[in-house]
Amino acid sequence: RTKEKYFSGYNQVILNNLKRDLSDKTVIDYGCGGGFLGELLLTKHKIRNYIGLDIVRRSLAHCEKRISQLTNNYKIDLLPQDLKQYNVDVLFSFACIQHFESAEVLDDMLNNINQSGIKLVCLHFRYASQIKFSNEYDKKGNVGLCCMVTPNYIADRLPNYKIIYRPAC
Repeated sequence: RTKEKYFSGYNQVILNNLKRDLSDKTVIDYGCGGGFLGELLLTKHKIRNYIGLDIVRRSLAHCEKRISQLTNNYKIDLLPQDLKQYNVDVLFSFACIQHFESAEVLDDMLNNINQSGIKLVCLHFRYASQIKFSNEYDKKGNVGLCCMVTPNYIADRLPNYKIIYRPAC
């Protein structure tokens, strides 16, 4: 996907659904990949500090290269991390949960978020009428869609948050 497609999708969620001013906020990008969301948040939404987290070192290197050209106010870390340590205002996780291979991995992330004290959390996930995981992508060694989840599954694991579910489409 091109940077423009990423920007368009992220901006739609941030501007049309979130309707919050992110300027002067510290933001975690959970599953930061190549840092496209970070670039958008820094350039268009004027966030103060960016924290990119991912499980893939290669992605972190790409993210750091992109973000370091935009600001000195950033940190790039390998997951898992205790989210409480960062003292942030907002957490975004786009196109990350869909790659989780088990309920255990998803539950660990959601518990970490629930205990973090982060004020605003925006999670993108693939909807299903019941939670399901698939290992089909493993056969070819490609990253792919393997986790689909219900809004109630997410809500049940984030009791410290008020859940507002908005379908993307």
